[in-house]
Amino acid sequence: MNHSFYIGREHTDGIKEGGTARDFALYSAVKDKSEYIPITGNRITSVLRIYYFLLSRRRATFILHYPLSGLALSDRHLITKFFRKLLIPILKYASTKNTFIIDVADLPVEQAVDLGIEGEPCYKELEKAVFSLNAFYIFSSFSMREYVLKLYSLERSRTEVCINGGHELSDLSVEKYQQYVDPSKINYVYAGTLNKGRQIEDLIELFSRHPEVQLILLGEGGLWISEQDISPNITYIGALEEKEAHVLVSLCDVGIIPYDAGKFYYNIAYPSKLSFYITAGITFLSTDVTEVERINQQYGFGITEP
Repeated sequence: MNHSFYIGREHTDGIKEGGTARDFALYSAVKDKSEYIPITGNRITSVLRIYYFLLSRRRATFILHYPLSGLALSDRHLITKFFRKLLIPILKYASTKNTFIIDVADLPVEQAVDLGIEGEPCYKELEKAVFSLNAFYIFSSFSMREYVLKLYSLERSRTEVCINGGHELSDLSVEKYQQYVDPSKINYVYAGTLNKGRQIEDLIELFSRHPEVQLILLGEGGLWISEQDISPNITYIGALEEKEAHVLVSLCDVGIIPYDAGKFYYNIAYPSKLSFYITAGITFLSTDVTEVERINQQYGFGITEP
């Protein structure tokens, strides 16, 4: 068997949430069969080491993530711009001498537009180059694969899909979490990032007009919520350790996925919270984004509505 190399984010403290959990799952699956080349905090050293292995190996297998989160690829500094300019020709060269397996977790160009964030301009050029390589691609959602297949005319036989899974529900005691749920009401829960701009404001406004139901907000980035005067039927908890959050979600009735269906990226991305709800044993209520509808038509786990 050819020697194999895994290039990815450094995993020193176990499983995280969302896309990082998916990264860790892939890392765990291949770590005993591959040489691990971590993208570390010392980014210049990481770039040099990765470029060395890409240029020096023949007939090896490289497993790497797109986007290469953590690599110094920005045009903001001369040295990182220099490294970024080298990346595309090195990838093209190495993919002709070795087997490339690229795990496509996100599409930064499309993501930046719809999430209203400042993306790195270099990703427009990099994305086009990555999908022109002689490589096998693993996508994080079915809709993302269909989009890229059409946009870059890839061969379907060179693609696969691996969505975010979820952990089995732990056997932690439920008593400490029962205080957050109201047994006399339907308890809705949102588990995920609570930054502004992710339809959280809309959820708060909506549920404040429906005191007959309960909404629990669970996740990071919600400090701004605690500073507001919210309705008594809305409970902001903040971030919990993943096992604890899973147990709390299992005591609720319905998980909320409020993505804006009018934004393209939300339609092609697989929401990891869907797996989080299902593995906690509850159903979900989602906007009618394409990827969730695609999954739900096959399995019927929840409800999708405009």
